[in-house]
Amino acid sequence: MILEGLVTTVAGDGLVNLAPMGPIVDQDMSTLILRPFQTSTTFANLMEHPEGVFHVTDDVLLLARAAIGTVDPLPEMFPAEDVAGQVVAGACRWYEFRIEDADTSSERTTLTARIVRSGRIRDYFGLHRARHAALEAAILVTRVHLLPPADLKRQFAELAVVVDKTAGPIERQAFGLLEDYLAEALGRPEAFSVTTGSRLHFGLLAHGGSSQEGGRQFGGAGMMIEEPGVWLRAAPGDSDSVETEPSGESEAVSEADIGRVGGWLAAARAVNTNLPGCRIELARTIPPHSGLGSGTQLALAVARAVAGLHDLAPSSVELAERVGRGRRSGIGIHGFDQGGFLVDAGGRNETDIAPLVARVDVPESWRIVLAGPETGEGLSGEAER
Repeated sequence: MILEGLVTTVAGDGLVNLAPMGPIVDQDMSTLILRPFQTSTTFANLMEHPEGVFHVTDDVLLLARAAIGTVDPLPEMFPAEDVAGQVVAGACRWYEFRIEDADTSSERTTLTARIVRSGRIRDYFGLHRARHAALEAAILVTRVHLLPPADLKRQFAELAVVVDKTAGPIERQAFGLLEDYLAEALGRPEAFSVTTGSRLHFGLLAHGGSSQEGGRQFGGAGMMIEEPGVWLRAAPGDSDSVETEPSGESEAVSEADIGRVGGWLAAARAVNTNLPGCRIELARTIPPHSGLGSGTQLALAVARAVAGLHDLAPSSVELAERVGRGRRSGIGIHGFDQGGFLVDAGGRNETDIAPLVARVDVPESWRIVLAGPETGEGLSGEAER
């Protein structure tokens, strides 16, 4: 049978993650079968430290907040006894577990765990229709990317009848949070496309002395051109994935491009691990290592698509911080949003994204001719140094 509850796991840096989960359990509660997606923080933590704590609770407000990723601050906890984990102090029962077998052959994994210690903190409140309705609603919002909107709305309407008839203040608050989350989620676009240009750079500048002396490094000037460019589309998926555009019209998309997009998709997700799965369709890229800023434009396109799919609109500087770009020039970052001819001041250290100090439109009548070696791809990495 499936028993709904909460799982706590611990990351390598000691940060505790709290997530809703419904493991398969046996009647005597000696084993758990957990099925986290590979993109989840729970899975990442259990692969690093294969132990955690499963909780049975009737706190539907905590369950609702965990389902939509708004548990901040975390509830009161105390250290587990036999595993390196934390127990939620307000839970009814808790079960410390260790992973004994892991099947990671699919995006949704199967982790078999053995219970090593259990305990009871307080009585379970009892059967309560409104609490069960709120629990069902919490499960539904974790499947927004899987179920048709009409089906979600119908099921929520049915659950709302139960809540209206039998709920107290806590159940109404929990259900209200979930209703608001669903309304926002269903208002998001079904797909989000991004098209970029390329960046031309006209040289790096340093001024004001060394970084230690307060000077700026890697400033410079450049401009954006319309072609070549990146074109990709993001759509909801069961899990994170990257593929070429299905119509067969993908232009020069390499396996290396797909791998890079996968890495930046993971980086963009790390900002909010509770976002549902995202499928990236990649149709066009910029030739790499050709002086056109291909890496920055592709990385920002991925981050913008993920954000746009969830109705978020961070600036290009915020996007760059999420995917680790802009440690040198800031021209391609500022140009991603604004285009034109740009000048950046350079950064004071390697973590700064250089601020934009000037920008002007490039006349539409201008045409840029790019000439390069027939060998195509230029130097990169150590060879470039």
